[in-house]
Amino acid sequence: MAVAATRSLQLADPIDTSSDRIPLSPPGQAFQEIAREPAVAETLFEILEAQRILAGKARIALLPGGPHSSMLANLLAAENGAQEAAGPAK
Repeated sequence: MAVAATRSLQLADPIDTSSDRIPLSPPGQAFQEIAREPAVAETLFEILEAQRILAGKARIALLPGGPHSSMLANLLAAENGAQEAAGPAK
C-alpha cells in the first residue's frame, strides 16, 4: 500500500455545526464530492484502509523487494504454518 499525495491539501477551519445557519449535507453528498477528485478519493480510502488494518489484531510483516523476496515470504509463511499446526504456545 503506497500512500502518496500529488498535491498538498489544506484543511479548513472546523465548522460549528451547532448553528442553525449551516445546513448539513445529506448522506452521500460528501462521497460524491470526494469522488470528483480521484486523487483525494484514492488517498482517503488508503487512509481508511490503513486505519482499519491498525485497529485490527492482525500481525503485519513488511518484506523487502528484490530477487529473493519471494523466498523470504515463503519461509515466513512456512514458519507461521508450522507454529499454527503445533498449537498455541504455552
